[in-house]
Amino acid sequence: MAETNQTPLWLDRDLLREISVDFEGRYVLTKQMVADYYEVDERTIERFLEANKEELEHNGYFLYKGNSLKEFKLRFASDIDVATKTTVLGLLYARGKRHHSCW
Repeated sequence: MAETNQTPLWLDRDLLREISVDFEGRYVLTKQMVADYYEVDERTIERFLEANKEELEHNGYFLYKGNSLKEFKLRFASDIDVATKTTVLGLLYARGKRHHSCW
């Protein structure tokens, strides 16, 4: 990870709230949001997700599609770079320092 942002996101609840979006009562992050924080390419986050898929799906990585994805895009399209033709979007729940999270 980049040296300028070495603190794991989950250690700083205020930062998590600042850089995430509130969706369905949870703070969520896209892969790009995490990549931007750590100053790495989104592909780095994708490789991390793939290597830790089982644990992350159990602890806060969810694929949104259908009506949930449609609502997410309607609410945040102007704030987050999500292609309009995206049919599935992975979102990471930002849990804050009270809960274990790798972000």
